Amino acid sequence: MRRFTALAVLLSCPAIAAAQARQSQEAGPHLFGVLAAGWLNDDEGSLGSGFDVGGGGGYRWRGPLAAEVQLGRLGTERRFASGVEFDARLLQLSGRVLYHFSAGNTEPYVGGAVGLTRFERTSVFPIVIPGPAGRPVRQGEDVLRRDGNEFTWGGAAGVGVRAARRIQVRAEVTVLVTRPGNFVVVSAGVKIGVR
Repeated sequence: MRRFTALAVLLSCPAIAAAQARQSQEAGPHLFGVLAAGWLNDDEGSLGSGFDVGGGGGYRWRGPLAAEVQLGRLGTERRFASGVEFDARLLQLSGRVLYHFSAGNTEPYVGGAVGLTRFERTSVFPIVIPGPAGRPVRQGEDVLRRDGNEFTWGGAAGVGVRAARRIQVRAEVTVLVTRPGNFVVVSAGVKIGVR
């Protein structure tokens, strides 16, 4: 619930931005690094959480639009007391178009993304039989592995703050969905960019 609250707060930024005077924005390329917390879900529930790290580059025009390409790697795991384990590794490449609601020292924005996700997923299910006094005894485990490539689409919302003339720090929430595997990746973190 906290991640959806954060997304709602970021989506409310346009109202704040409307009060700011639009300033001229320098057009040009930029590079950035990403460090975020990531949560992975599918149609059956949560597959765990981990760190989402990556980077990319883009181009900002003088108006409100920018285009970016981002590559990120997310590794997640989830463990249950029953012995069930989920592990996943995702490599996501996405192209993004961002719309900035203001140009200045503080720039709220939203955007859309399309791309490709390479995934490796492992699920471990213990095999148990009744033991002495009815207590379960683990006899082994079923290990299911899947990997592949999937189409990805989604959106992002955030706010950038200019820390120096050519350095910008951005807080961003991203939601990416894959098809046909129905993975949902929610990331919340920080981007540090250099123009």
